[in-house]
Amino acid sequence: MFLGSEFNIITSLELAHYLSLNKDSSITHDYLLKVLPRIKDALSLKLEAQVNLEDIGKQSREIANYLIHLF
Repeated sequence: MFLGSEFNIITSLELAHYLSLNKDSSITHDYLLKVLPRIKDALSLKLEAQVNLEDIGKQSREIANYLIHLF
């Protein structure tokens, strides 16, 4: 679940799966993609947007995932 040398990064997809499996949450990954940019400052989170490889060359790219830096 954690990435990076200090194990402080998770993905929004992993967070959605964790919440669903361990916290009986109905929060979807699509919902997290919409809400994370709005709440990141209040939670002191750093986000890095990721796009699908097939969308790299497109001008209008949809965000497929976020890397979430926890601290």
